[in-house]
Amino acid sequence: MLELGMYFVSSFLRGIVLLGLLLVIEKIFHIRLTAPKTGLWWLALLLIVLVPVRFNTVQVAPQITVSQKTVQTPAETYIAEKTNTPPRVVKKRVSVYKFSAMGALIVLVVGLVKSIARLRKLRRWRRKIRNYALIVEPRILELWNKARALTGQNAELRDGSAPMSCGAFHPCVLFPLKMQGRLSDGEITMLLVHELEHIRRRDSLWIMILYLGGAWFWFNPFYKFCWKRLCQSRESDCDSRTLKYFDGKCGEYAGLILKFALWHEQPPAPAGACLSRNAREIKQRITEITMKPKQKLAITILTLIILGGLLIPGCIKPQPKTYVYDPEKYIVETSFLDEYPGYVEVMVNRYVDKEKGELLLTHFKMAETLKEESVIISPKMLVSQNQTGTIQMIHRFEPVDKFTVTCPSRYFGDVILDSFGAIVKAEGYFTSENTASIKFLAIIRTPTYWMHPEQGDPGYGCQNFLFAIERELTDIKLGEPVRIPMKKEAQ
Repeated sequence: MLELGMYFVSSFLRGIVLLGLLLVIEKIFHIRLTAPKTGLWWLALLLIVLVPVRFNTVQVAPQITVSQKTVQTPAETYIAEKTNTPPRVVKKRVSVYKFSAMGALIVLVVGLVKSIARLRKLRRWRRKIRNYALIVEPRILELWNKARALTGQNAELRDGSAPMSCGAFHPCVLFPLKMQGRLSDGEITMLLVHELEHIRRRDSLWIMILYLGGAWFWFNPFYKFCWKRLCQSRESDCDSRTLKYFDGKCGEYAGLILKFALWHEQPPAPAGACLSRNAREIKQRITEITMKPKQKLAITILTLIILGGLLIPGCIKPQPKTYVYDPEKYIVETSFLDEYPGYVEVMVNRYVDKEKGELLLTHFKMAETLKEESVIISPKMLVSQNQTGTIQMIHRFEPVDKFTVTCPSRYFGDVILDSFGAIVKAEGYFTSENTASIKFLAIIRTPTYWMHPEQGDPGYGCQNFLFAIERELTDIKLGEPVRIPMKKEAQ
């Protein structure tokens, strides 16, 4: 869930950056970046914002040979360094964007509710279309056949409340018969050709996909902004294609758009599926229609250059800075602690599985008591008797081999650690109906500070501390927790 939260934060931040850049650019040039043939660029920007990005942690260049040093450190030294970090170093935890699991859960729940609501709306809209009557008016059918012959497309023609194309898989064109008396044959033909161009491009399918996707990305303002620009761009494309069939009738076509912009009825269709009533959008669209070909080409080229340039910051992965260190100076220092300020609590229960039989359900709780008590991890482990189970709650550093260290164990052999966090290994069996024996190994490895070259240190690298505790508990009562201080067992 934390990874999902990090993804939500990443997409939101990239969306905010791109949204700000686009609004500034549109303000400077006094245009909307919706020229014909720009839809794919808008779709690319949207995908860049939504595609998951892998978050890397602090990295060392792979060509660097990192020297490692391991020392035995008393707990007093660790506590002193935790509470009084020297001023020459920087205290820094694992570099990740923190986003609570609860926040990610809220985003998912709201997205699910919105998605269900939009699916129901689409279903109602589909039923409404089916109830519209097929058009049998001779005049309209004659013009309809002419439009089909021009475009090579076919669809149902029904009487609707406003002109639009719909149907992702069963295409249909709606035409308001109430308006036929106000329109000439040429205007009706242009209108029908425009809607058939939408069907040729399968715009209804894309509208449905983006409409449902917006339910899950409700928190990202760039999604809504990009959705509007995509809809405007597809209208520009269809206008451009339609005018190719009616050369020299730009003024008549612009007048047709104005007539329907003033039409008072608006169907309950998904946003972006029908003609917008926004005055700025209508003005922008009519300006593009009546513009000279050279001006159209210039604006299209400018729009493509701007959107292409914005793809670069959109592709940038939010990750920490990577330093190229001097191999002679970079050190990863690992200190093994003889004790740790905290405790381990172990509780064993019996779990019966129909296929595997009796299993040990072991609950481990590792808590730190440095300043105040705080739980480090509290996992549950389900393993078969006399089988080894492992739980890892870790964060990996790159490259892995540079941070690898070996921790010897009496019960589980040498344990190789290539990450930071907590690891628990356990193995046990039932000794009676109410008791069990278990042996376990619990390891905590934490970075305390990072030394960076800009701080003026003679050497720079990573300082980390490692504490391992292993015990064998015999005949402990099931369901009763056993608390053990984090101290090395006396030899």
